[in-house]
Amino acid sequence: VTLKEAIALRPDDPDIYMAAAEVYKDLKQYPQAENFLQEAIRLKPDFPEAHFNLAGLYAAQGKKLNAQDHINKALLAYQSSGRFVESYEAWTAFYKYFKLN
Repeated sequence: VTLKEAIALRPDDPDIYMAAAEVYKDLKQYPQAENFLQEAIRLKPDFPEAHFNLAGLYAAQGKKLNAQDHINKALLAYQSSGRFVESYEAWTAFYKYFKLN
């Protein structure tokens, strides 16, 4: 099944859009990756992994304010769901690799 077919079969599944974003990110096609991540977030606003990945995408492009906004949303989503260890790990990884503090 191609990504296009997967989206057609499950258009309301944010995980499909996350997978598509990863493919486009790996191809360095950042606008397409961004669009897929934003769609995943539209479908599931409290999706911490999507916010985290979008933060990383923005940071890689030097868009620090956008990156900080989405890392904060990711941390809040992790914490709101009681995933405190993941929240700490995400924060540590993000600031270690992108040095946005």
